[in-house]
Amino acid sequence: MSHFTQLEIVSSFGVGYDHVDAAWAGAHGITVTNTPDVLTEEVADTALGLLLCTVRELPQAERFVPRRQVGR
Repeated sequence: MSHFTQLEIVSSFGVGYDHVDAAWAGAHGITVTNTPDVLTEEVADTALGLLLCTVRELPQAERFVPRRQVGR
């Protein structure tokens, strides 16, 4: 961060900012922030979707569905 002389803020998209030296940034007047809870629902939706795909073998079943062109 010391290379960026005009740096004012460091924002991490996601939970936590352990990878940012917040103490150093604060000592140099740089704001450090993150976006907690912004991905909570999306992660839960993805986890449930993956669980359903695994348990019901949906990707494997989809390969057996014949491809048809609509309107012909």
